[in-house]
Amino acid sequence: VEHYAQRNLNIAEQFLQLARVEAEESVEMVEQDMLDVIESAIDQVQIQAQGRKITLQFDYDPDQDVWVRGNNELLERLVVNLLTNAVKYSGDAKAVEVRLYAGGGQVCCDVRDHGVGIPEAFQDRLFERFSRASSSGGARTRGAGLGLRFVKVVTERHGGDIQVESVPDQGSCFRLALPRIDVGGLS
Repeated sequence: VEHYAQRNLNIAEQFLQLARVEAEESVEMVEQDMLDVIESAIDQVQIQAQGRKITLQFDYDPDQDVWVRGNNELLERLVVNLLTNAVKYSGDAKAVEVRLYAGGGQVCCDVRDHGVGIPEAFQDRLFERFSRASSSGGARTRGAGLGLRFVKVVTERHGGDIQVESVPDQGSCFRLALPRIDVGGLS
């Protein structure tokens, strides 16, 4: 009973987060170092990953400025959603790779798993509300289909883009791209 109560609570929380971000006229934005956002998100997903013997590998260049104008809470939840999905849809004892980098006026974060992948026919609908691919994890994977919709809405609110590349039975890579800002002497 406790398991199902927690699961329903999580679904309700996801729905509320999505409804909130869709309804808000504007979101408070400040300068954010995406390195801090990504590290915090990885910390939040670490226990889930360890439970499946999945290694979270983080690659970044400490000399690159990866600052964006954004909302810390929303960006962190966005990255947690991507990481949680990567862990959820990977097989046990695999790696999830996270790469943070700047280029072309953007700050990019790639989250790559080596799991079940997403059928090409479904990829166009992936970011719709309540959307889940039936062959991506099958009956053993539970969710309400709200997480990637939240990712898409938050990304758009930040003037960014989210893309996916996926091959069934080989894994998926989600690429978040946000406008980079120059903070000069802030860091």
